[in-house]
Amino acid sequence: MAIVLGIIFGLAVLGAVIALVYNLHKFSGFREIGRDAEKITDSLGGEMFRDEGDLVISGNFNRLPTVVRFSNKEDVPGLNIRMGVPANFTVWIAPRSADPGEGRAVLRTGDPAFDNRFITRSDDPGQARLFLALQMVPRALHQLACSSGTFVAISAGSIEISELVIPAESTARHVLEHLQSVATLAGALKHMPAADTVKVQPLHKEKRIVGRAAIVVGAIAAVVVVIAATQRAARKDTPILAEAQTAAAGVLPVDATRIAGVDGWRAASADDFDSNAAAWVHDSGAPVSGRIVGDFCGRGTDDDVAYVLVRSDGVRRIVLLANGQDRYDIRYPTLAIATRVSKSNISRVEWLGAPPNDVDGDGLLIVRSADDPKSSLVVFLSHGRLVTAVPTNYQALNPE
Repeated sequence: MAIVLGIIFGLAVLGAVIALVYNLHKFSGFREIGRDAEKITDSLGGEMFRDEGDLVISGNFNRLPTVVRFSNKEDVPGLNIRMGVPANFTVWIAPRSADPGEGRAVLRTGDPAFDNRFITRSDDPGQARLFLALQMVPRALHQLACSSGTFVAISAGSIEISELVIPAESTARHVLEHLQSVATLAGALKHMPAADTVKVQPLHKEKRIVGRAAIVVGAIAAVVVVIAATQRAARKDTPILAEAQTAAAGVLPVDATRIAGVDGWRAASADDFDSNAAAWVHDSGAPVSGRIVGDFCGRGTDDDVAYVLVRSDGVRRIVLLANGQDRYDIRYPTLAIATRVSKSNISRVEWLGAPPNDVDGDGLLIVRSADDPKSSLVVFLSHGRLVTAVPTNYQALNPE
């Protein structure tokens, strides 16, 4: 019994030390906003973790999937907020002093003071003007564009807010007010044409075994071992077979950890795609698969990957993992095919609207209807930001 109690005490001390070290590491470099980060995590009902030195919080705000990222790196925004919304067009808002030039058409919001400070662009000016005319939109945009270092981007399935520096005061309140403004824009987007074709699902928090549970399990194991040793009963060894299972068939375990709510999904097979679209990809010499590798970040290696996932009810889901991060996660009620388009082929393609400029690497072609040449969309990364373009005829592209 003394040995058992000693083991339990040792495990308790070890668990406390591990918890302390974990918290020190979690807030390293962000200790001044530690309490604010915990408030944001509680408000999202999500989880907090570190990703390549950044402090990341993921969860749901008003049942909309939300990711808040804080960074101390010089080449990335100090604060980045990304929320899934039912958007099917593009709008970019940036300070006039730092206009990135995205979007082929320049729009006016109707507020001269706002338009003097910020420039608004879109590749879909008709839908963008209709959106800006909705009653609740101007005020929400004004609240988001709160400083000369704020950038707002609306693209397929998401709204992204970037601020150059982390707010120094009332960080939690600042972020939560921004989330409320984005939620207001999400409500407005539901009234836009064809908004119901963009499916946005809340993130599902995975259950994890915390340190205290590990201590309890370890203590029970210690008791069992000591009691078994005192019995000195000879027993035959029974081999125990452990079968490793992945969270989703066809998804690599390392990728499954980066995809939210992957349970219940599997990677698509050739039979899950439209037969005509699959034949077109196959005849082009590209593989027909639910796992698509490519160089979407432009690092010169095919280390990035995109998945076409299928659920038992037939819903399709496209997930793009670039540089180890989930950059695109959208569900499609119908999907004919998805494949990679090499960066070297982009200049030879005829595009509807402005062609994609200054993209980082390869593009991901998503075709919704094999019979409609204009039903496709190509997703790119440009300076790490998600951009989209629509080809005149997807069959004019050369999949690889």
